[in-house]
Amino acid sequence: MRKFQAALVAIAASVALATTVHAQSADDGQTHGYGSVGVQQGDFGDLGKSLNAISISGALSVWKFISVEGDLAVGEGTKSGDFMGTPAKAKLENDIALYGLGTFPVSKDVDLFARVGFMEAKAKASAPGFSGEQQESGPAIGVGVHYFPGGGKNGVALEFNHVDLGHNGNADVGQLAFVRRF
Repeated sequence: MRKFQAALVAIAASVALATTVHAQSADDGQTHGYGSVGVQQGDFGDLGKSLNAISISGALSVWKFISVEGDLAVGEGTKSGDFMGTPAKAKLENDIALYGLGTFPVSKDVDLFARVGFMEAKAKASAPGFSGEQQESGPAIGVGVHYFPGGGKNGVALEFNHVDLGHNGNADVGQLAFVRRF
């Protein structure tokens, strides 16, 4: 729980810093960040496979091609499966991440990006005679593409992230999102 609280404080501090930078340069006509809403599917190693979530993200520019990004996802739906011959269910409760983001504009319509940061995920699992909750965290890296038709403010993002969950293996998370630049 302390890692989760520390991540929330880090996101709040990063957003405050980026907001200050944004406020100082708001009159230059350029975009200074984005917000997004999307769906993600992740394989969280021992926490569960093919777990779905609804995600909200926000990024604010710190320098021209460098941003800070926060992401919060809330699990959607329960996956049923088989664990050692016993029926089991798993659900992603939430994941939270904080990233440094580097963007490479390919054209007025397309931006490629790479990110590095930290993610924490929490999941629940149950089987006959067992019910439990597990929380794991670790360093995360990712890549993706933003597409803004006609160079407009609205677009879509496709991204892939990889998280090292330590002794519980790795997590791979894909996401498709609606993006709005500001």
